[in-house]
Formats: sequence, structure tokens, C-alpha cells
Amino acid sequence: AFPLSFLAANIAVALSMLRMVRSRSGNVGKRPLFILGLVELATLWAFLPMALGTFETFYAVQTFRRFSNAASPYTSSALSLLSGASTLLTLIVCHETRRVKEAMLMRRTLQWSLRRQLRFCDPILLLSLTIHLATFIAAYGSVVWRCLDRCMGIIDPYQASSMPMRVGQCLFAVSVIAAPCALLTLASAHLARAHILDGRITEARSLIAN
Repeated sequence: AFPLSFLAANIAVALSMLRMVRSRSGNVGKRPLFILGLVELATLWAFLPMALGTFETFYAVQTFRRFSNAASPYTSSALSLLSGASTLLTLIVCHETRRVKEAMLMRRTLQWSLRRQLRFCDPILLLSLTIHLATFIAAYGSVVWRCLDRCMGIIDPYQASSMPMRVGQCLFAVSVIAAPCALLTLASAHLARAHILDGRITEARSLIAN
């Protein structure tokens, strides 16, 4: 089932991205949706080594095991960032769709769309990247003084103190996963309520239909 589901997911995302590229619609949500498709493809391929490792054919190969074990921390780190990016991009789509529906000034909305998106997401992105970098350094670059402060060495990654890592992981989970998901839930609820109350054909409704 794994090869078929992996192939089907890649084809579905690729076809959706191709349809957005060919579409001549001026929806402001096309850009973040296209980037979201790229993020989803990257997530699928980042999961590939882990998925292949469950099969004896691959796990029996010593070279594959060494590569998989060495890349595992970096793969997990990348997947955390991709997951946060996916949530933020979905939130941007809901945010932009609602703003377009409320503004009803299409040219102005299209012109300032990118600037609003950056202003809306910059604080979250900077905070998440800072926390993620600090956690990564705490896990894989802990520096200690040895030999009565006369020389410096590096702790083995798997022997580093777990407290900074745990604090960083909790902060990262809150800032990148929990908070954006909560905002996404609220934005989706407001957007759904607005569509129920308004039956007119708008750009927001066109974006969702496409």
C-alpha cells in the first residue's frame, strides 16, 4: 500500500499545482497555495527514508541503515519546520480570502497582498526559526570546558543535556504548531460563517471552488 499511496499523493499535489499554474484567475490565494504544494511535496520526500526503513529489503542494507540513522535528526528537524510552514501557509490562505471578501477592493487587495502576508507571518516565522536554531544547537553543538579551563571540547550529540532541548521543543511546538493551528481553526470558522451568511459569488468563493 505504501508505494501506491506515496505515488498517488505526489500525483495529486503535482496536478493541483499544475492546475494553479495554468489558471488565469487572479485569486490572491494562488501564491500561498502553490507554495503550500511545494511544502507538501518536500514533506512527502522527507518522510521517504523513514518509510523505506520499515521494509526489510532496505533495512537489511547496512549502508542504508547508516545513512538513515545519521540523517534522522536532520530529517526530523526539517519535518518540524515543514509542518509549521504548512500550517502557516494554510492560515495565510484563510486570512487572505477573508480580507478579500471584506475589502471588496480587488485591485488594492491584489497590490498589497504580498506585503500583508509578510507582515502577518514575519513575527511567527522569526520566532519559530530562532527557537528551532537554539534547540538544534543545544542538541548537536553543546560546548564544554575541560582540563581545568585550558581546552575546549564538544559533547557527543546524544550525551548533551536534555533540558535545553526539551524547553526548545516545547516552545517550538507552541509557536509553530499549537498557536497557528488555533488561529487556523478560528479563521476557518469565521470564513465558513461568512460564506453561509453571504450567497453571492465572490473571489473567495471562486478560490474555494477551484
